[in-house]
Amino acid sequence: MLLTDSRTGQRTRGPGVDQPRVVQLNISRYTRALPRAKDPLEFLVGLHVEGTAVAWQHNAVLSRDDERTLIDSIDGLRRWSAGVGLTRTRAVDDAFTIGRTLRDVFLGGPGVELLAALDRTALLMVVDETILHLPWEMALDGDDRPLVERPFGRVVTTRLRTSPGRDAGTEDPTVRILAVENPTEDLAATERVMEIIEGLREWSADLTIEVITLARQEATKQGFAAAVAEHDIDIVHFAGHGSFDTDAPADGAVVLADGPFVDDEVAALAWGRPPFIVINSSCESARSAGGVRIVSNRRRSNGLAAAFLSRGVEAYLGHYFLVDDVSASDFSAAFYETLLRERNVGLAVQTARDHSIGRFHTDGDLTALGAVYFGDAGTAQRRDLATAA
Repeated sequence: MLLTDSRTGQRTRGPGVDQPRVVQLNISRYTRALPRAKDPLEFLVGLHVEGTAVAWQHNAVLSRDDERTLIDSIDGLRRWSAGVGLTRTRAVDDAFTIGRTLRDVFLGGPGVELLAALDRTALLMVVDETILHLPWEMALDGDDRPLVERPFGRVVTTRLRTSPGRDAGTEDPTVRILAVENPTEDLAATERVMEIIEGLREWSADLTIEVITLARQEATKQGFAAAVAEHDIDIVHFAGHGSFDTDAPADGAVVLADGPFVDDEVAALAWGRPPFIVINSSCESARSAGGVRIVSNRRRSNGLAAAFLSRGVEAYLGHYFLVDDVSASDFSAAFYETLLRERNVGLAVQTARDHSIGRFHTDGDLTALGAVYFGDAGTAQRRDLATAA
């Protein structure tokens, strides 16, 4: 991987790779109209290596039967992630069913062969807003290996004009982190992550790191709104409970000390500049409903990820399935232990995913395959923490 030293601007080479090869996998709809309930879902799929002049594309159709197979398997895995319903063997089988269906429907044989030949250093999944509800991180390659074994990020395409983000060229050298920790006071494992975040001040001599913590009963809606209004926050970290209902996606929430924090409250946040990244370490914090826009005409958001992205947040990391506090905290700890060393959010996500993925094979833990990163998973000089420095 080609990296950039944020202090000198000099590029350095990681082992085994001469040049970055960031591949975009584009899945787009033909029309502006939302899909009707009984129609097959038709898409144009493309593969493109950034910096090259030619892209490959083909047509793909997701039948309603295939969609139902996916949804049924997802529902089973959701129950499994809550500790009920399936055996470990059946959960692993369902995960592979989802991965193969996504691969076979959207890439097909030619796409699988081409993607394998491209020898990517990162994959950006540019996916239409109406199919954000599918667990793209579970897609497999031709050898039945997860695509997320290499850096993987989502970019959502929408007809909505979102709020502008920040101009990294005008930033001050202070990295400000707002940590919202354990509002319901029943997640003991989050304390380890808070200790790591607090310790980031000592890890980078060339950066000024300011940590603002809202812990336990201080983690209220008013307290959070005031913190983002008074400070230019670079990173928001939620460590708590979350909820999502497919039938009411705008009610997806992270639970603060005084109740659920939902999309309307995200829309009302009075920040001067949106954060660069929101890390939402809570259950189902990256879920959305199918067949709708990220923000409706009535200004209701399709889940919390959509709410924050539509407000100008440049990256968002959450969980697709339910996740216990130990697994979520282990994932977050691995993320932060890499973040300031590499100055690269995408690589920090990948390190955390690599740290967790072994537990899928041993006990069916879905943390690694269910971690969803909306943002650029490419090389270091890509709108990541390095630009804030």
